[in-house]
Amino acid sequence: MGAVIVLMFIAANARAKPAITEISGKISSGNTLTVSGGAFFSHADYNPDKEYIVSAWDNMENGIVDTTTFSSASGQEMVTDPALQRNGSRYCGRGYRWTSTHTYTNIFGSTVTTYNMYGATHFETDLPKIIFASGWFMFAEGFSEGINYQAGDLDQTKFLVLDPPSIDYGGGGGPKTYFQTRAGAIVPLRTETEDGYLSESHGALSSWSPEGEWHRFDIYANLDQPEGYKIHEFYVDGKKITRAHEYYNEAGAPLRFERIGFLPYQFPGDDTHTWFQYCDDMYVDRTLARVELSETNIWNATEVRHKELQIPLSWTDNEIKFIFNQGSFQNGETVYLFVIDENGSASEPYPITINNDSTPPAPPQSLLFEN
Repeated sequence: MGAVIVLMFIAANARAKPAITEISGKISSGNTLTVSGGAFFSHADYNPDKEYIVSAWDNMENGIVDTTTFSSASGQEMVTDPALQRNGSRYCGRGYRWTSTHTYTNIFGSTVTTYNMYGATHFETDLPKIIFASGWFMFAEGFSEGINYQAGDLDQTKFLVLDPPSIDYGGGGGPKTYFQTRAGAIVPLRTETEDGYLSESHGALSSWSPEGEWHRFDIYANLDQPEGYKIHEFYVDGKKITRAHEYYNEAGAPLRFERIGFLPYQFPGDDTHTWFQYCDDMYVDRTLARVELSETNIWNATEVRHKELQIPLSWTDNEIKFIFNQGSFQNGETVYLFVIDENGSASEPYPITINNDSTPPAPPQSLLFEN
């Protein structure tokens, strides 16, 4: 089996990495751009009913979340306060679980009265074995104090969750893969796979996502791998989190995925000692193939970097059309565009200046690159 794994690895890495030769279109938020080059390989259309080809995407900037792509019994609260938004954003979602019922307008535009002010779930009806899920999250000031309001109670929240179909477990719950935080003298950031291995703690949540700051969290899971090598990877701002268990425990691994949840679960809080969490830019796909902006011209997974996912509309081996997602990058800022293929191989960086009317120049050959 070891020889087979080695051969598979060599074969996967022998092919050419993506190469960008040109980008055309006005580089400003919401515009359609075309990136040309080669070795982009493929990206299937995972949502034929939408303009885009990823499984799901919503940045809430329409003031309402698409109910054909995301759903929830209650839903996050839609927040319009500018002080709570990411730079460049007008809307975000807020999650909490109250002691008493509250009435609010949720991210789907409905007025609801409930205890459970959380949730936005994307359903994958084809039950895929590969998922890449990404979202921006913010833990408000006072979060650590609020989550510890009840001494001795391990209040917690699971804020980005991959859930297998209950049909695989006789109608009951199966092993979830998720980011979590919970009460403690130092509120931790935890990762969990519920596969028989214990959850793992990665130090203080505040060292990854200080209160009041927006940060991006990603999970990539690939169950379409040989026994013992089924992948789960967790990232914060593009930096891969090191885990003691780098693969699923084969005996307890899920078989496939059905539900991807954003702020889907929280222990009961208190009406006074609140510990709100905020969510924006929800993205789900069934491949690692994607287009990203980065603040630096070096692509790797060992350092925290500001990156923004782009929204592909079509994808061939030599051309990708995508909606330019500026995210919280600023007008006039020079950023670097990367094409990543389905194996996670990234192109050389291509520098662009946001809100620039001219066609960007070809990238200098001296730009740095790291795998």
